[in-house]
Amino acid sequence: MKFTETAIRGAFLVELEQVEDERGFFARTWCAREFAAHRGVSRRVVQDIERGTGNPTVDSLNSVAKLFGLQVGFVPIRRNESSSPSSS
Repeated sequence: MKFTETAIRGAFLVELEQVEDERGFFARTWCAREFAAHRGVSRRVVQDIERGTGNPTVDSLNSVAKLFGLQVGFVPIRRNESSSPSSS
């Protein structure tokens, strides 16, 4: 995976590195190790976020989210919304 910063601050172009052998061309589309190294977090943090397990810090989440132009934050609840999930 090749990360190239774009004109948009904090946004990156992620390019696949093409590999060729006797079968033809192919590319690895995801590498948690490379992604984690690029974002400055451990591979375990990336894996835990993927699985929805663990307890990542806000800094870790923001480091990953920044690549997608996102940031972790609080969103106010509208008064007409319940704080508990509705039962159907």
